[in-house]
Amino acid sequence: MAWDSARRKFVVFSGKRTGGAWANHDNQIWEWSPTGGWVQAAPATSPNAHWLFNMGYAPGVDCVFHGGSAWDSLGTSYTDSDTWAFDGTNWTKIATGGPARATGKAVYRPTTNDIVYFDGTDPAGTKMADTWVFDLGTLTWSQVVTATQPMSSVAGSGTGLVSPGSDFDPFSSKVILHGGQGSTGGPVT
Repeated sequence: MAWDSARRKFVVFSGKRTGGAWANHDNQIWEWSPTGGWVQAAPATSPNAHWLFNMGYAPGVDCVFHGGSAWDSLGTSYTDSDTWAFDGTNWTKIATGGPARATGKAVYRPTTNDIVYFDGTDPAGTKMADTWVFDLGTLTWSQVVTATQPMSSVAGSGTGLVSPGSDFDPFSSKVILHGGQGSTGGPVT
């Protein structure tokens, strides 16, 4: 879910429906506004059903999500490497070839007009600890090598993380990560 500040609506995309089989997912998109309540959108173009992705808002691009676990029309699951944007009317694939990840975190940085993407699991299920940046001016992904990586305080858990809390701190101009699940499956403290 993301708050589209230009249109003043919450946007919710895809996910797992209650009940049914593990792969019981859809690609519906719903919007909520303080004045109109919940309304299902009907875009002409939509990504396949996704789960375990992270969506945020970036001015000028609107609601953006990257990666996640996806299901094709035959019900086959795959880890996605595409980046999509929803403008309130339609979905547009704005990039391919980013990191193929599920359960990662994407954070918009207004100071550099980009999206920082960290962690998640790769297609083999390995918990990663790499950092990627999506430049919103050129719509391209690049990997960034950092001197340090967030890691768990739990002995032997390594650097890989899944689903930490994250946000942009406007006072320090830094992306802040906290918690999550370490590479051995335990919580990060």
